[in-house]
Amino acid sequence: MSNISIIFATCLLVISCKPESESIKLNLDIKSSKVSNMLFGQGLPAHLEVDFTDRYFGKGTLKRVGNLISISFDTSYIDGLSSFYILDKEFDLSLNDYTTISSYQIDFRLNDYVFTKRHLFPVLNNEVLEVLGNRTDITFSYDETYADIESMSIVANILSSSSVSNLSKVGLDVTSMHRSNRGVRLVKNPLTGLVTTIPDLGRLSLVTKQLWGEAIDLKTYHVGRDTLSIRNNFVFRDTLISNKVIIVEPSCQLKLDSGANVHFANCSLLFMGTRTEPIEIFGNGGSLYVEGGAEHSMNWVNFRNIGNFKTADISLPSGVTFYFTDVNISNCTFSNNISGDDYLNIYKSHFNIESSSFNNILSDAFDSDFSIGIIKNTSFELIGNDAIDASGSDIVCDSVLISDVSDKALSAGENSHFVVKNTLVKNAEMAIVVKDGSILEFSTDNSLKKNTLDFVVFQKKSFYSSPILRTDVSLDGSNNLFETGVKIKGKNSDSIVYKSDVKSMLYGKVFGKRTIKS
Repeated sequence: MSNISIIFATCLLVISCKPESESIKLNLDIKSSKVSNMLFGQGLPAHLEVDFTDRYFGKGTLKRVGNLISISFDTSYIDGLSSFYILDKEFDLSLNDYTTISSYQIDFRLNDYVFTKRHLFPVLNNEVLEVLGNRTDITFSYDETYADIESMSIVANILSSSSVSNLSKVGLDVTSMHRSNRGVRLVKNPLTGLVTTIPDLGRLSLVTKQLWGEAIDLKTYHVGRDTLSIRNNFVFRDTLISNKVIIVEPSCQLKLDSGANVHFANCSLLFMGTRTEPIEIFGNGGSLYVEGGAEHSMNWVNFRNIGNFKTADISLPSGVTFYFTDVNISNCTFSNNISGDDYLNIYKSHFNIESSSFNNILSDAFDSDFSIGIIKNTSFELIGNDAIDASGSDIVCDSVLISDVSDKALSAGENSHFVVKNTLVKNAEMAIVVKDGSILEFSTDNSLKKNTLDFVVFQKKSFYSSPILRTDVSLDGSNNLFETGVKIKGKNSDSIVYKSDVKSMLYGKVFGKRTIKS
């Protein structure tokens, strides 16, 4: 553990997963002196584990965890969450550079005689982080073994003065966030490969002494911008460009020398190509990572021979990445990438992709994670894996052509919402795939031709609700797979034959393609 480096991150923008201000009402029907004494300030019992039945949420358990009490529901959820810590006061926690998780206010009624107000804060684990829009492939604490921990960089971006103050406000001691007390959870970001530290509330000590030092205030950082105009051909090497307006004029050729990785942080990109004088961006595996900043505009830009972004500190799965920003992509081409799981990845952003094309793509063409956008008059052809792959996203596909796809033409997953219209999908292994709490609306003006499977609707992860397909096209063909328990709303839905364990037939086992991460 001695080789772990601590990087104190700065952030300029914060969004909040703030719940509604209206109180949640819990009627637990518990007659327990231990619980009532705890709620009215007479200290935590040495041991507590009490089952309850709420009049609305059903069965659950109150349990002591460290210096806090947790409450969990067996089958019910609050915004998709089922386990919480009970806190005396409102609590906000900066999960990463851009996201703050807030507690839920509750009216806590134990029985007809005992009533108080409290706050619920989610118990953070892999599934909860995904529901909150921060999918991670691993969380672990200092006392758990993880083979790659020595080589990871730790981003300590929760240590803003506001986060430290909030911990103290609810009676927890930030000084116990050290290795011996195991008060820290480590959350690996699958996009960047970095690891973020967050306090493990159930392992923190109670406040017994003054907090250590003044922490970094992440909200006060500001650097003035200037403008960088590129009017001629330009060669990029590995570089970080921060707080600038980048204007690229028509006909410029931008070479990513020796597979250069270019990171734009808090910039505004204006790539101003034209039909007759497009901008060319190319390299032998180079890549662009655009993080934050004002709205970006990419007009008449041709990307080719791009690879995934990888530096000593950051490793991304995609060749062109937009993270937590707004981007308009118009009349652009993405072709012939040479490495990476995705060509274009838009993460926690708003986007508009219009009159563009993706051709001869190694793996996934476009991956949308927790984003909102429109894809219009755009084509996807000769795709090695998925054409459009979405997680936690809200997307309209209008007048899109998808052709010759080795796996999924359009994949809606992890609470995504798709509206698909005026779209043609042909020669795909699987045309339309809906899973894990997603809703896809497929109108009759769409066309599906010569696909191995037209529709696949199934459950991959059990902690999501059932996926829903809404369509008035005929579903009585044999080239569909619908899993028992999914919801099909539309024509011929009463005559559908459902199958069990659809997942066991996918991902290259019978249909589709096995995903190999690069």
